[in-house]
Formats: sequence, structure tokens, C-alpha cells
Amino acid sequence: MNDTARKTILLVEDDVLIAEAEAMTLRDHGYDVLTAHKGAKAVEAALADPSIDLILMDIDLGRGMSGPEAARKILERRGLPIVFLTSHSEREMVDRVREITRYGYIIKNSGDFVLLSSIDMAFDLFEAHEKTREREEKFRLMAENATDIILAMDLEGRFTYASPSVETQTGYTPEEVTGMTLPNILVESYVGPVIEEIARELAEPPAKRSRSRTIEVQFARKDGSILDVEATVGWLIDDRGETIGIQGNARDITERKRAENRMRMMSEMLDTAPGSITVHDHGGRFLFANEKTFEIHGYARDEFMALNLSDIDVPESTALFDERVRLIMERGEASFEVKHIHKDGSIIPMEVYAKKVDWLGTPALLSIATDITERKRAEEALETERAQMLSVFDSLDEVIYVTDMDTYEILFANKKIQEIFNKPMVGGVCYREIQRLDAPCPFCTNDIIRKMDYRPYRWEYYNPVVDRHYQITDRVIRWPDGRDVRFEMAVDITDRKRVEEKLKFSESLLRTIMDTIPSCIYLKDFEGKYLFSNEFMARLYGTTTEEMLGKTDVYYSQRLRLKEEEALAFIKDDQDVIRSKQKKFVPEEPFTLPDGSVKWFQTIKTPLELEDGSEYLLGVSQDITNRKLFENELDDSLDRNRAMLSAIPDLMFVFDRQGVFLDHNPFAGADMTVMPPEQFMNKPIGEIMPPDIASLTLTHLDLLFETGEEQVYGYSLPFGGEIRHYESRMVKYGEEKALAIVRDITDRKKADETLKESEERFRTLFEQANDAILLHDFSGNIHAVNASARRRLGYTEDELLSMTIADFDPDFIARDDMRRFWTSLPASIEGRNRRKDGSMFPVEIRLSEIHYRDQHLIMAQVSDITDRRKAEEALHRSEERYRRLVESSDDLIFSVDRAGVFQTAGGRRLKDYGLTPEDLVGKSIESLAGGDAPMFLKRHDRVFESGEPYTYEHTFEYAGVVKTDQTTIYPIRDAEGRVEYVGVLCRDITTRKKIEDTLVYARDEWERIFDAMPDLVCIIDPEHRVVRSNRAFAERLGMTPGETAGKTCYELVHDTGTPPEFCPHVKTMADGNAHSIETEEIRLGGIFQVTTTPLYGPDGALTGSVHVARDMSERVKIEEALRESEEKYRLLIEHSHDIIYTLNPDGIFTFVSPAWTSMLGHPVDAVEGRHFTEFIHPDDHPACFDFMRLVIESGRRQEGVEYRVKHADGSWLWHTT
Repeated sequence: MNDTARKTILLVEDDVLIAEAEAMTLRDHGYDVLTAHKGAKAVEAALADPSIDLILMDIDLGRGMSGPEAARKILERRGLPIVFLTSHSEREMVDRVREITRYGYIIKNSGDFVLLSSIDMAFDLFEAHEKTREREEKFRLMAENATDIILAMDLEGRFTYASPSVETQTGYTPEEVTGMTLPNILVESYVGPVIEEIARELAEPPAKRSRSRTIEVQFARKDGSILDVEATVGWLIDDRGETIGIQGNARDITERKRAENRMRMMSEMLDTAPGSITVHDHGGRFLFANEKTFEIHGYARDEFMALNLSDIDVPESTALFDERVRLIMERGEASFEVKHIHKDGSIIPMEVYAKKVDWLGTPALLSIATDITERKRAEEALETERAQMLSVFDSLDEVIYVTDMDTYEILFANKKIQEIFNKPMVGGVCYREIQRLDAPCPFCTNDIIRKMDYRPYRWEYYNPVVDRHYQITDRVIRWPDGRDVRFEMAVDITDRKRVEEKLKFSESLLRTIMDTIPSCIYLKDFEGKYLFSNEFMARLYGTTTEEMLGKTDVYYSQRLRLKEEEALAFIKDDQDVIRSKQKKFVPEEPFTLPDGSVKWFQTIKTPLELEDGSEYLLGVSQDITNRKLFENELDDSLDRNRAMLSAIPDLMFVFDRQGVFLDHNPFAGADMTVMPPEQFMNKPIGEIMPPDIASLTLTHLDLLFETGEEQVYGYSLPFGGEIRHYESRMVKYGEEKALAIVRDITDRKKADETLKESEERFRTLFEQANDAILLHDFSGNIHAVNASARRRLGYTEDELLSMTIADFDPDFIARDDMRRFWTSLPASIEGRNRRKDGSMFPVEIRLSEIHYRDQHLIMAQVSDITDRRKAEEALHRSEERYRRLVESSDDLIFSVDRAGVFQTAGGRRLKDYGLTPEDLVGKSIESLAGGDAPMFLKRHDRVFESGEPYTYEHTFEYAGVVKTDQTTIYPIRDAEGRVEYVGVLCRDITTRKKIEDTLVYARDEWERIFDAMPDLVCIIDPEHRVVRSNRAFAERLGMTPGETAGKTCYELVHDTGTPPEFCPHVKTMADGNAHSIETEEIRLGGIFQVTTTPLYGPDGALTGSVHVARDMSERVKIEEALRESEEKYRLLIEHSHDIIYTLNPDGIFTFVSPAWTSMLGHPVDAVEGRHFTEFIHPDDHPACFDFMRLVIESGRRQEGVEYRVKHADGSWLWHTT
């Protein structure tokens, strides 16, 4: 033995004399020896004593656990070399133990030389295996903890490896990537060029192929998004120098690409901005102008840049130039209007915002100008429209008034409200004039509507001052002087409310009666539609009584509330009962619930026929499920046991003491076709299995009955053309039987075979990686380096392994500080490295922590970023120029991608939003704009799709000041002309918009309110032509308001060529007074009260009328519904088999059902109006009084009181309520 340290061998031999002789031989040759004579003892010793280095294991250990079985148990818990001893040399025996361990097989009595040589070989083989395992683990951990994506691909273009970082960066798991090809992961435009370049290089001789190269490509993430990466790739070379594939690492360069895009976008944004942007010196010489400037003025770039500002200003603007420059220099900025001269000589009115800037060291003026020609044309007729709308509101029959929300002063009140209170209202205080209060109304909705962002708030209110009910719409509107005020429109609904309250009381009373009955009660028509159901019925379907109306049992079967066949059976049986006109008693019928459970019901079905001939079915069903419960539970138990057995994937067998198969699991997922049950059932295992497996099984069977302990053993069998490995677990099953569960463990056996292959793959990836990779500890001691690290630093591997990181990294953190830094891993930093020749170069270092064999190590991936630094510095200089121009602007300028994510942001206007560029860049519109996001995104999408600019105006509040922006969204195109981003320019136009917006807003508010009115309103001229109509009027005719304009009212409403005789408009035009009629209008679909009110122009002339039609149909329908409801519940109560009654608080019967006559013999009119104690046994009075008090005090339904009721024949019958 050559090892200097003594090794310990566990000798397992059942023959004590042989064991002692072999132990003596081993001790003579320098080994420490422990002995065990039984398999179980060997397992116990091997697992308890860590000093054991090797096991010599006799295969045949007599009765009990065999040598192979003991070896299996040991190897499951501990990695040790095991050499088998045996007296047999048959091939079958060799194969049997070969499956367990490959460290040797010694025939007994082969001599000391063979014994000692075999032991030495086993130690050597085990040591080599452990080193391979360690290397595989180290290289695998480095690859798996790399922050870059590490990929390997074979020459057929399929990925053979992907590091775990691929999932965090692309969304694909390493397993998903493995087997993919380039088209699966590269963006389509990159696939062709990359494949062509690979093919071109492969065609070159190996010596001419590039060692590695770095390219920029885009990966398609699993979620469809794009990942920009810088990929460094090289060829994979095997030990023979043959090219076997491609390996590389891909680094996320999203931030770098964003910086490049920002610079390009800022350039594009300024060039394609919708307004004219210029920079000129104090003498008017142009230093910069964007493309829009050339377009507005009609010049080519070179022509315009050769001009002076004085060449395009009209004379009066030129005369003011010096004064404006002085003003800008004094205040820093100014806004004014000018007129410019187009190249063709036409005049362009412009609104200019100018400010002083520093243009690359030159004092200059930045001007942003907008063509305002169209705006000038759009500011004329707003006040006239507003006046017309006020006249319309004054003509309506609805109450309309406007109040100040702080002082409660009435600012406007239409004619209707002043007629109701018979006095002028404007100038008064709303709560005094309308409610006769001395303080604001406690129900005032001002606080509510202030929070609703100009949206309407609708509510109902009863005004006791005028004894009327109103449906009210409140909202905040902008008054012409700019303040927010309260607008209220109130529609009188008194008549409707009174009918509704009567209907509601009737429905509530009768519904309470039906819902109190603890049975399912329902009414259906012949088609099976539910016309009524009580709460117990609705609960059965998991819905409400309201939702059941009009539905059928088939409807609920389609929503899995019951079985379809049950639903069809219910409907057929109901129709049979209706046809027969005979009552039917159903002793029991099932109802299957959604969870599969079944309720059972006993049902009485009664056919009904109303006076109009319509036929219905009344059903009353009682739940009788409890008597069926025991049978159902028994069935469920049997099904559950079968399901559990069928879910077990293993084979299960039952043996007797002699090893005879008594039973098996017929539900197992295992394949039973190899040996059908009829070939082994009731036969001894010796006739079925190979002799060694049968013997092994019988041995464990004996031990099981001897010790009572669970037996676990394994064996192998040929199956499906390969050797399969099995584990059997055996337990006692009663006193004379054993249960064995057999599991296939073949896959576990195959795992070891892939270990060496895995180590080789990870070592190749590590060594041939293009980045330098170093593995070091917290002190900086280097444990491993790859070829790229050696090449870049200029050291050999031995030199680097004897160094620390600080020897070539001058910025390496001291040990005390470093441990705090490591807690933030993984991390990426930039630093410097020193080559062996002393030269320095910039690097990017990506650090991650690796836990390797109880060590905490750091893996550093180091990239030379010399070229990248140069490119970034050039990019920064270019970006700085455009950034200063953008930031100098008082406009807000930003760019957005198709996903709604901000790419750039600048301009001093950001402060109006309380933002900095960092608050926007990289964030989405949805995360910042909340509920307004869809509006912004829609506008952006419009520009993305059309490629044309889009301008709109936006009002907002910041720091208590209301501002208005004019926002222009314009396309920013890529090199191919595709719209890649949109630029957004927001300009403050608050001052310009104050008066204009106030008038426009007021007009729009009046029109929105006009359209929101529930009545049908239109303005009609003297020739009966519709001048304007609201939405309600137009929609009743199936038209839009615009389509009604110009048509005559009698053509639209009456489909005639002349006005009808009763036309109130004719009368209004004749006498100048208001007129009203009530008529049924077929085309409008209802009964209407029509009112026409005269409309006068500014000169006092009669210009038409306001035509208001109020739909009275709902009131008629409610009255009809009341009659139908009473009829329906009367039928339900009359056919109910329960005694139903109502009592007033004094205990007087106010209603009793016909069941009092059929069940108790009392005529209905003999009971109603009498006190309930006249019919209740005196002894039961206290219980009944307590029960009634509980119902009244709790306000809830109660159940459970029992009492005796007097029959007409003088007898007493027990009842429960």
C-alpha cells in the first residue's frame, strides 16, 4: 500500500474463521480492519463510522440480508467503494453485482496478490471518480451562477446547453431552450445573417476561422418582448482539435441600446416636432432649425439657414425685434404673437414662445412657434350658442338651477322652478329658497359631486316643502367666469313613486308569505319558464328569485346547476300535468347539485288555467334528502376507496407465508400485459420469478414474519428490451399474509452514468468561454481560471492560481469591506485590470456567489470594455447637445414606445407636473396616468397607425393653478421609415385659452346636459323643421341628433306630410303661448305628454318652439304590473297546501288563505278581522305572544313555534309556524 495515511476497511463475511484470516492479511499490509458477519450489521457500521474507506462484501451472507442488498442500502446513504467477495464465478453472478457497484469482484482463495491489487485498484478508481465529480460540480456551479446567458450549440444548429440565467432574461427555462434552434430564439431579422455567417466560417479551414467574435442581436423572449444582447461566440473544439459546435455568452445591453435610442430620438423629436423650433443669435442669425420650420415657411434647409430672422418677419414684427430681445434678456423668456412671411409671399400668424439659452457656448435665443391661423378662425359664435341653450333650459318642464358651491347663491333658475315657488330665485340662497332652511341642507351633494370629476351624480329626493318626489341629476360645471358651480336638474316623479310604493308594498307582503314557507314553491308556463319562485327554490339553483324569472330548468342545466336529463324530465312531466288538468303527487324525485351531490324531493304539481286561457303549473316540493343520506354516504365510501387504489402507480401483491400470490392491485398504472394476472395468481413465487429473485423474496418474507419489521430490497429483470431495476417494500398484512409494493427505480440508476458526461460539458463551456472567468474566495485567493482570463491578463494558469485578485485588480475591496459588499450579490461593477506587462484596461465585472462543497466562493465574469467605453463617450457628447436643447425648452418634450413606456423626457415644463425626467423614463403611461391611461394610449396608437401628427388640448391642475396644454403627438421613424416611437410636445397655452375655453366649456356643458335629459327634446322652427334635438329624441326614432336636423317634426314623428290637427307647435306659433297635450305616439313607442314652449330670438321675434315629450308609459306599466302581481300571488296562495295568514301589530287577522277552510273548516270571512287568540288554545297563548314579539323586535323571519289551532268541529290540531 503506497498511501501514507492508514485506511480503514470494513470486512463483511459470515464465516468467522475466514473473516479473521482475511482481516489478519489486511492488517499485515497496513490497513485498519473492522468486521461484520451479517448484512444488517454491515449497513449499521458503514453508516455510523465515517472512518471507513472501503468495504469488502461477501455476496452470500447466509440467512438474512444478502451482500448485494446490504451494499445497496449503504450506497443509498453514503458514497464508498465496495468490492464483492464470492465463491462463485458464474457470469450471472458477476452481472448481478455489477449493477450495484463497479469497484471490483474477487473470487475467494485467489491469493493475497489478487486481493491487495483489487483493493488498490478500487481506491484509485474511487479517487478518480470523486475528482471527476468535484470538477463537474465546480464547473456546473460556475455555469449555472453566471449572470450572462451561457449557450452551447451543435453543428446542426440545435442548442445543447443553456445556463439558468436564460430563464431570468428570456422567460424560457434551460430545458425549453435545449433542443431549440436559432429561429426559435432569435428575432426573425437576425436569423438569416447569423446562419449564413456560421456556414461561411465552417467552409473555411480551421486555421482561418476567427477565434471569437462579438455581435449584437435580439432575442425573442417567451412573452413576446425583445431582449437586446451582445453575444460573444466562438467554436467548441474537442480533445482531437475537431470543431464540434459553437459556444458563447450573451449579455443584456438593453441600457446601452436605450442610451443610443435616446440620442437618436431626441434628434428625431426636435426635427419632426409639429411646431417651428429655432435657435438664433442676438442678431437674428439662425444656428438651428427643425424640419417643421422649413415646412411652415416653404424653404429648403440650405435656403432657410442662409436667411436672417428679419428676412421672414413682417415690418411691424421687425420693428419690435430689439424690444423683444431686451425683454427676453431681462425676464429670461417671453411669449408674443408675430406674423411671418412665407416663401410664396403669404402671411403666417404665429404664436411664439422665446427664451434665452446657451448654445454650445454662444448666447442665443430659443424660439418655439406655432401657426395659429385656424385658431383665429374658430373664436366667433360661441356666446350666441350659449345664449340659445339657456333659452332652451328656460323652456323645459324640468326643474333646472345653478348655484355657487361655496356661497350657495342661485346663479340661474329656469322658468319651471320659479313657477313652482312662485317667486324669482336668482340671487337667493338655495337652502332658503328651495328648502326653507337657515343652514345648508344636511343631504347636500356638493361634497359628492366635487369628487366626481365633472361626472353626473343621480339620486332621488322627496321635497316636503312642495310635497313632490324628484329624480335629480347633479354635476359640477364650469361657469363663464371660470368657477366651478353646481348644476341640478330635477324631474318630477311623484305619480310614478306613488304607484311604485303601492306595488312594492303588495309585492313585499305576498313575497314574504311565500318565502316563509319552508318548501320549494314555483310557477311555470307550458314552456317551462319560471314565472315565480320563492327563496327556497332559488337557493336550490344557487341564484335569486329575480334571476330565475324567464329561465328554464334546461337553462340551469347548461350552467351545471343540475343534470340535463333531469331538467328535460322535469319539463316533460310538468307539461303532462298541464295537459291532463289533473293534480299529480310525485313521491320522490332526484335533483343533482353542481358538486355532484343529490337532493331528493316529494312534489305536488297542480295545473292552473287563467281567465284568458293561459295554462300554468304550480309546484310545491319538500326536501326528503335526509332519508336517502345513509345510502348515498355508503356509495361515496365505496367510490372513494376504488379511486385511492387506482391512483397508486406501483404494483401491489399479497403473499401468504409460503410466497404464493393471493391478490394484486388491478387498478395500478403499471403495465400488466407482460404477465397477465391469470399466469401468477395462486401460484408460488418460485414458479414465476427467476430463482435468485424468488429466493431473495422468500428470505425477506421469512424475516418479515420473524421480526415484524418492514423489509426493503431490490432486484432487476429484463423488460422491454432492457434491464429494469425494481425496489420492493414488504409489510405484514394480517397474521398470515404479506403486502408487497414494487416500484421501478431504473431512472435513478441511470443518473450516475451521465455524471462524467456532464462534467466534460461544463468544463468545456468554462474553458472556451469568451469572457474571462475567475473563481475566488472572500480573501481574493484564486481557485480556478479559464483560458480567456489567462490570455487577457498574460499569465499562465499556475501563476494565476498562486496570486490573489488584488495582484491585478487595483480596485479590489479590502477583506473587511468586501464581506459587506458580497451581501448584495449578484452585482455588476466596472473597474480596471492590470496585465502582466503592466498595461491597464477597463473591465466590466459581473459577480455572483457560489456555494461549493461547504465553501462560499465568488465567480467573476470579466469583460474588456475598452471599445465600449470609447463608443459611450462619443454617444454622451452627442446626446448632451440635444439634451441641453430639450431641457432649455419650457415645453414638455418626451417620447413613448408602442407599449406606452416613456423613453426620453425633458423640458422645464416637467415641473408643472411635479416630475423629473427620472420619474418618467422607463415607466409606463398606465402606471402614471391611472384611469386616463386608455385615453392617452388611444391617441398614441392613432399616430402609430396613421403616421400622421395629432394635436389636442389638455387642462390640468398643479399647485392649485389650472393650466391648459396644447399637446402634439408626432411619429418618430427608424432607418426603414417605420414609426418606432412617438414624440410628444406639450405647450402651455393657459393664457390664450382662458376666455375661449370658458365659452367652449359652457357650450359643451349645456349640450351634454341637453343630451342627458330623459325627456325627448327638440327645437322646431316656424316651418316645423327640427333645428336641434337631444339624444333621447333621436334614439327613439333610430337616428342620430344630426340626422334629425332639417326634417319636419310631423314627418319624423307622425310619418305624415302635414301637421296633425292637435299639433301644439301650431298653436304656440299662432298665439306665442305654451301648449300641452297627452297622446299615444306609435313611432316613439309610448304614451307621451307633449309640451311646446315659445322660443324668442335676440331681437324678440318668435323663432320657433321648444318641443318636450315626456314618456308616461312607465306609469301605465307599473299600474298594470300591480294588477298582475296581485293576481299571480292570489293564485299561488289559493293553491298552497299551507295555512297562510297576516296579522297586524294588535293580533287581528288581516288576511287568511283558503287553507283555513279546507284544513280547519273556518270560512275565510269568519276569520279575517278577528283576534288570533280566538282560534289558539289558551295554554299556547304565552308561547305565541313571545314568538310574535321576537319576530317584530328582530325584524327577521323566525321558525319553530308549535301551538294548537281550533277546528270548526271543536277539535284542536297541532301546527308549527
